[in-house]
Amino acid sequence: MTYVPDQISSASNPNGANVDALNDPHLTSLFMQGRGTLDNAKRHAIYNEVQTYFYQQMYNISLFTNPDITLYKGTIGNAKPNVTQGGPWWNTFQWWYDAGNTQKALFS
Repeated sequence: MTYVPDQISSASNPNGANVDALNDPHLTSLFMQGRGTLDNAKRHAIYNEVQTYFYQQMYNISLFTNPDITLYKGTIGNAKPNVTQGGPWWNTFQWWYDAGNTQKALFS
């Protein structure tokens, strides 16, 4: 929950993930609705609304998109794609080498 007011980064909350100090009651309400339901279809609809509202308010203007296309050979086990800025290396500590090449090759 990055854009929730209690996550605003400050001297008293230096680890707050809301570094933009965004405090929008409607956005917070939507996040809480999505967080409060276990129904995947409802959650999906709510987070679609979050994304639409967020960009309509122009809280963030993406200047560019850096495409990240990664191929993993079948000898790498447990390589998983990641959509964050952490990139494809986020779980390298969990990878293993499979000399038998039995892992399914992965394209992300």
